[in-house]
Amino acid sequence: RRRRPPRSTQSRSSAASDVYKRQVHGEDKQCQECPKYSQCLGGNKIIVDPGYWRSSNQSTNIYRCNVEEYCLGGYDSSCREGYYGPLCRVCLANETDIYFRQGQSECINCKESTYAVIVAIGIILAYITSVSYTHLRAHETGRNLVCRLLLEQK
Repeated sequence: RRRRPPRSTQSRSSAASDVYKRQVHGEDKQCQECPKYSQCLGGNKIIVDPGYWRSSNQSTNIYRCNVEEYCLGGYDSSCREGYYGPLCRVCLANETDIYFRQGQSECINCKESTYAVIVAIGIILAYITSVSYTHLRAHETGRNLVCRLLLEQK
């Protein structure tokens, strides 16, 4: 008589096969293998691994994200803050936060980037001022130099 491997249940997997099972809610309610890159908690609860994404919590199609750190995984295939959509590749824009794409993939919060813009404008203005002053000093004539020296002595 052949020995059968232990049965998988909703709460634990078969030790013999180490394959998690999930129960499909349908007419036949047959168990199927848990999709790759996920863990199954019994019933139809599939937890997607970090770095992977699925379109809804009912889908069994799991995709690797182009930028793995943008896809947090989980039951709802959450995306990192500022990202949403297929494979977490779209920058978020809602009533409270607006993100824009910097480079090929990174989404930056506009609120955070405002400070950087102000600093950049300050640096540019300081540069223009120093170049202008240096340019004026380089074109100073002898007569203007005497007037400036007399004014500095007072």
